[in-house]
Amino acid sequence: MSVYIISDLHLHDENQPYLFTPEKEAVFAKLAREVSETNAKLVFNGDILDLTGTEPPGHGLDEFFAELLSPDELKLPVIENARIRRTQSQRVRAIADRFPLFFREIARLHREGRLIWILGNHDCELGSPEAHRELSNILETTTLRFEAGFKFASVLVSAHGNEFDPSNRTEKSCANRGEVITRVLYKAVMPALFAMGMEERFVYALPATRPEEEIVNGIEAHLGSEKTKIFLLAFARLLDRNGYFRGVSSGPMWFLLHQVPLFSALIRHFITPARVRRSLPDEKHLKLMARVGAKRILNQLRRSKQNGYQFVVLGHTHELDWDDHYVNLGTWIDHVRGPNLEQLTHADRSLPIFKIESETKAILYDAATAETSGSAHLTASAKILQTFNLAE
Repeated sequence: MSVYIISDLHLHDENQPYLFTPEKEAVFAKLAREVSETNAKLVFNGDILDLTGTEPPGHGLDEFFAELLSPDELKLPVIENARIRRTQSQRVRAIADRFPLFFREIARLHREGRLIWILGNHDCELGSPEAHRELSNILETTTLRFEAGFKFASVLVSAHGNEFDPSNRTEKSCANRGEVITRVLYKAVMPALFAMGMEERFVYALPATRPEEEIVNGIEAHLGSEKTKIFLLAFARLLDRNGYFRGVSSGPMWFLLHQVPLFSALIRHFITPARVRRSLPDEKHLKLMARVGAKRILNQLRRSKQNGYQFVVLGHTHELDWDDHYVNLGTWIDHVRGPNLEQLTHADRSLPIFKIESETKAILYDAATAETSGSAHLTASAKILQTFNLAE
């Protein structure tokens, strides 16, 4: 039996041209048909839906908009829509309504017993009773379940990977610092920048930027120095109101966020994107952290006498990466490193698919240029990135 693994599709309920799109939906539909026709299984390796990005931050949104926008701008539809709060079931339903073909295909795979679903940090809420019930209704099933991970025979183990990222761990709850900045990004930063006149393609690039904290870089080129200072201060205050800096040691940031005579005004005078960025957690080592996490999984299996496992598949980092015993499946969104023309021009638009053909062989594909029409299977025209011997 073959197994296909994909990760980090990030389906959203709004137009997000750098995230999951109807064009990518067509690629997925072709993959789903291949899975069905070859009697295979499909593993969703986390962050398939982006529920985190569909809800406003819990505190301070109105104050954030009021700091930045004029009375007329506050009445714009993009601002009014950003304030709307919805239940978990409403948000799940909205994503399903936006991508009906995707949900028809996964409903069929589920009926056939071919779908294995691992939750990540962006779709963690699907594990709650309300969201689980709504997704079950959409898929017309009473047997929907999510797995903590996936193991293939005795050679491969798969997990999302956010457990190795301190900002996005979900072992205790879905609430974490990563959730805060994602909600702020989608429902505060992006709407405000639209209202302030920033060019659409650069605003839409923000949620495709990884690590997410890099969004503060490059904004000055679009807003100018003075507007950027005002924007970044409001941005930092909103993060603080939602607990983002709790447990983070940052003296300059404390003075930015609190009124201290002389000191606060002095530091605000020197606020720059670089200084705000340095006050945020440094995630430049996320790729390395995932590699270390993969080795930790293998070591834990060996200590528990499960010595056959030789390969680990993760996602979460949005960076496609591999070695002889590890693959990180990157993401199906356009991975960029900043909201500027150069980064958009050189964005990673790969659509990674990991196919396990047997206990000894697996292939990593890029389906970005695969043929989606005709009867041939998707992987027949997908680019092969690497072939692996799982048993080595």
